[in-house]
Amino acid sequence: MVQIGAAVQSALQALPRVVRNGPLMLSIGVPLALGQVVGLASLPAVFGWYIPKLRKPSWAPPAPIFGQTWAVLYGVMGTASYLVGKQVGWKSYPMGVYAAQLLLNLAWQPLFFMLKRPGVAQVENAALFG
Repeated sequence: MVQIGAAVQSALQALPRVVRNGPLMLSIGVPLALGQVVGLASLPAVFGWYIPKLRKPSWAPPAPIFGQTWAVLYGVMGTASYLVGKQVGWKSYPMGVYAAQLLLNLAWQPLFFMLKRPGVAQVENAALFG
């Protein structure tokens, strides 16, 4: 019982840090969570179409790499958005551009895997380059 009380007390002491770091946590957590949802929704298509049926070049990365790569990508994008938002403001043009590219990034997996439209996904990739 003493350990539970100490854990609760420790959590309560950490609460001001959590609130203070809320924008950072949201900046990283939101793209990670959205990416996780899209990734999980795409899994049946990855295992039902991409891995067994789609012809891939010999240099194509192994399918398990995709999940880790997307997680790192979204984490880095979230960190960058926090740094930019803190510098120029959360309701600024750069943050609007970030939001648009995040939506395009999130749309790529459903386009490619779920709708099985690699050509459309490639056009969407081109839109990310502006």
